[in-house]
Amino acid sequence: MTSFDLSGRVALVTGASRGIGKGIALGLARAGADVACHGRDAAALNAIVDEITRLGRRAIAIVGDVTDASAATIAVERTECELGPLNLAVNNAGVAGQNVPTVQYTVEEWKRVMTINLDGQFYCCKAVVPGMIAQNYGRVVNIASIAGKEGNPNAPAYSASKAGVISLTKSLAKETADKDISVNCI
Repeated sequence: MTSFDLSGRVALVTGASRGIGKGIALGLARAGADVACHGRDAAALNAIVDEITRLGRRAIAIVGDVTDASAATIAVERTECELGPLNLAVNNAGVAGQNVPTVQYTVEEWKRVMTINLDGQFYCCKAVVPGMIAQNYGRVVNIASIAGKEGNPNAPAYSASKAGVISLTKSLAKETADKDISVNCI
């Protein structure tokens, strides 16, 4: 039993093939939403789509990489074409990265974590918000972390990327508040 009703809503969830993203996609479907499941693992995405379909909701699998800005646009276009106007977006895809002191952290790993965790959420927000503005309605949830506020030792890229997600969320929320678009992070 859910405490909210998302009947008639269409959601896009990144990182939906496993873990938190899978749980979010299933939870949205249980609340009545149709769900576009985005991620890199086609087999896992198809399994989630099957689970959602068994719940009586429509769902599609979208194989893509959040580090590709054009993939975000394609995901939104495909969602709207197959499921209808996009009302909800949950930007969940992310990685923890290396667990080493900052001075040992590699530049390559820093860039990888920042690109997935922060750039990926920016690309998705940039792709979903224009349709929400046109509808004068939308809900965006960006997955952040307490590490973005407090900083975790031995996780400089993860902490910095999640701090960026928090600031991105605040900025976008202020830009869209007058359009009945709520942008939050958890």
